[in-house]
Amino acid sequence: MKNIIFLICIIVMLSCYNKNNDSSFIALDSPLSFQNIGIKQYIPNEVNNKKYYIVNTNIAKLDFIYQNIEYIYVASTNSNSLFVYLGTNSIYFYNDTFYSFLSKKNKLSDEVLNKLNIIFNITNK
Repeated sequence: MKNIIFLICIIVMLSCYNKNNDSSFIALDSPLSFQNIGIKQYIPNEVNNKKYYIVNTNIAKLDFIYQNIEYIYVASTNSNSLFVYLGTNSIYFYNDTFYSFLSKKNKLSDEVLNKLNIIFNITNK
């Protein structure tokens, strides 16, 4: 009887965990699919190992390597979704899109952020 109660408790805890973990990823073949959620972002040839995702139905996510460092680009037309997904990370706005670059290892310096903005053709003209 104790085993059955223990098993039920485990199942209930797992079902609650899955409901709270609302990040759903859909892998994509190309960045053209980002246009379905309103993101029209140039993806430069200088970046390698590109992996494209849609997160929570309205966030574009690109994992990539640039100069042997792993980065993440995320963007959305919905600022609230991006704030919830990123937490306290810096979010920028360009061309009707909220976006952010993240490093998988350390915080981005202004110099690196500026360089990524340039190669992604994100300029504030």
